[in-house]
Amino acid sequence: MLLDDFSIKTVVIASPQLSADAVSATRVDLAWNAVTGANRYRIGYKERSALVWNALITSDLFSTIDNLKPNTAYDFQIKSETLEGSSPYSATTTITTRTELQDWLSTHNYNLDADLLADDDNDQVPLILEYALGMEPTQAAVSASSEIVIDRTTKWLTLTYSKVRRDVDYEVQTSTDLMNWITAEVDQTYAIDDTFVTAAVPLGIETGRFLRLVVSANAATVGN
Repeated sequence: MLLDDFSIKTVVIASPQLSADAVSATRVDLAWNAVTGANRYRIGYKERSALVWNALITSDLFSTIDNLKPNTAYDFQIKSETLEGSSPYSATTTITTRTELQDWLSTHNYNLDADLLADDDNDQVPLILEYALGMEPTQAAVSASSEIVIDRTTKWLTLTYSKVRRDVDYEVQTSTDLMNWITAEVDQTYAIDDTFVTAAVPLGIETGRFLRLVVSANAATVGN
């Protein structure tokens, strides 16, 4: 058999152009253009800090990647495939999933960069506190979101609140003059019952003792 009896076929096919959209704290939607000659597409994705890629094969021009981590950067690549071969992977597209706070804002029709100190329902509770305590931001609160109690038997002043968010820092502070607030004397976990946390400070001979709850979006909430 002569060499001329063989032919070598080279497959030349383009890589798709990939776009990605973080639509929630756990989901990214992908889309790409159709490539002539391709019968399917292979998607590679991973956490940006990971070494191992996950793979997904589809014949569609879109895909949803879910069960992701909130506020986490992910890398995505895609290539075209035919029966004879495949294109190179596209350039890596990196996108960060939304924070849980951003998901909550979106659910309640707020912009993702909304002012967290806003009080649109005029109940004297800013957005960040409504989020932290699991309240409804579009309806004025009809009851207290936390409870302060004086235990005259044990001589402790306690503040109980609902700790429902993992991406918020909660801190109870105390003062005797409503001007200078400290945490040094406060037992932040005096009692815990499911999501309800009670902080406490011992009562002394002072004529006045006050407690307040301070919440803030922690570093994992702010986003990249």
